[in-house]
Amino acid sequence: MKNMENNADKFWSRVDSVRDNTLAVLCETAGVNLGTIKGLRKNSKYPNLLDTVALADALGCTLDWLVLGRTNAETQELEDVLLAYVNSDEDTRHVIRRILGL
Repeated sequence: MKNMENNADKFWSRVDSVRDNTLAVLCETAGVNLGTIKGLRKNSKYPNLLDTVALADALGCTLDWLVLGRTNAETQELEDVLLAYVNSDEDTRHVIRRILGL
């Protein structure tokens, strides 16, 4: 568990390293709840997938870099699929979950 906490600290350090405004402005731009994000940061926790995608988009960085600190062109396809899922309507997400057996 401690290792995951260290990784979450690194996640938030990466957020800070690329944001060019206050945390409040970033949250507003990303459409995520500022109070939730402050609580997660304080407790060294990751945000949920939808909030992480929104933060990466608002920051203009890849999910792979934001979450894992890696830059790799091979991960672009996975990121594109995740973004398409997140940006799809609920009916489409339901179909995708059924196909994947989730």
